[in-house]
Amino acid sequence: MMLASVLMMAGLSACTDPVQAKSDKYTMQTYPQVVTMGNLEGAVAVAQPVVQPAGDGTPMRVSVPVRLLDDEPANAQYRFTFFDANGMPLEPAMQWRYVLLPPKTQVFLEGISLQKEATDWRLEIQSDKGPYGRPFDRRD
Repeated sequence: MMLASVLMMAGLSACTDPVQAKSDKYTMQTYPQVVTMGNLEGAVAVAQPVVQPAGDGTPMRVSVPVRLLDDEPANAQYRFTFFDANGMPLEPAMQWRYVLLPPKTQVFLEGISLQKEATDWRLEIQSDKGPYGRPFDRRD
């Protein structure tokens, strides 16, 4: 019984005050519209996107020309996030799509908002390999 009391007191003394999160230097307005992650950081060039804004009952449509700078093809995945006029992400969110990026060749990554309220968008591109070289779960 005494041992349990000592262990409980030791556990309580290990508790700390909450740690406040750091402020992000990027705001919704300054965050990059196209982001590459993982093995593709710095390996993908992006040209001027083509955006068809929502209007007349049609949703926003975006096409982003990208080019892999490496000499070997890369399996990648991408997804668009669409936002309303208040900066809120629209649901349902786009699932990851898979694409083979050929070396040094321009391809077009496209997304269409499922909501007619979309006024802005963001594109994420990442390798289809996880941090340990295994493919991501394609059910994400």
